[in-house]
Amino acid sequence: MTFDQLQIKYESQTLPAPYAISCKINIKWPGIGLKLNYLGREDLSEEEIYEEGFTMQDDFEGHTDLGQFWEETLVEAYEKTTIQRKPPKEDPPFTIELAFSKNGESQKKGKPSEYGMWEYLVQELMQATFEGCKTEKPFWLQATRIHNGQSSSLEIKASFLEREASLSKQGKTTPISWEKLRQYMKIFFQPDYLPEEATSKDPKGNGYYIQTEPGIWYQIGKSIANPTEDSDLTGKLKGLIDELLD
Repeated sequence: MTFDQLQIKYESQTLPAPYAISCKINIKWPGIGLKLNYLGREDLSEEEIYEEGFTMQDDFEGHTDLGQFWEETLVEAYEKTTIQRKPPKEDPPFTIELAFSKNGESQKKGKPSEYGMWEYLVQELMQATFEGCKTEKPFWLQATRIHNGQSSSLEIKASFLEREASLSKQGKTTPISWEKLRQYMKIFFQPDYLPEEATSKDPKGNGYYIQTEPGIWYQIGKSIANPTEDSDLTGKLKGLIDELLD
């Protein structure tokens, strides 16, 4: 490793409560510690917090060990990172501060210029910690297409802790790159998912169906919808499912 320790401070700047968060990540390879706090909830009632899908005990603190593929990812991120010399012209929707050190000496410290890269990594490091602490399960998704009575399905599985992903269809499982997984997840989750329209009944009619947890089905065009009238994210999603199945 080109560094012994990495400390990350992340805080959302524009998200309202109950979504606003502050987190601290400390990595001393291969260990990772995460402390996550939700901000600004003192002005919300319990009912308002529960209505948004949260609880009164969402703060989190945990430690685990990262999988081996994270080492290469973190080294690559370190080598790509430059520290800002001047503040950005526009305030970003979140702040990130990094502190790399080796043998007790600072290597790089401050706010990175590569905000997009580090926002992704912070989210993935958080998910890896949740997974390692058994707070959340590895990622799983099933997509099913039914046409003229013929049904075909695929499964995508991913471990954020191990940083590995696979695609299964027609009884065959193949690994997929992490970059591919990111591309797929972006397309899968850009449309709006409507839990109140989802169903526990197995699909039968023609259409495209998705499960993000076993037993809960979303149908494109009904419980998966475009966020705006002039967007066609559901059409793009159907196209991806066709591409992966054919």
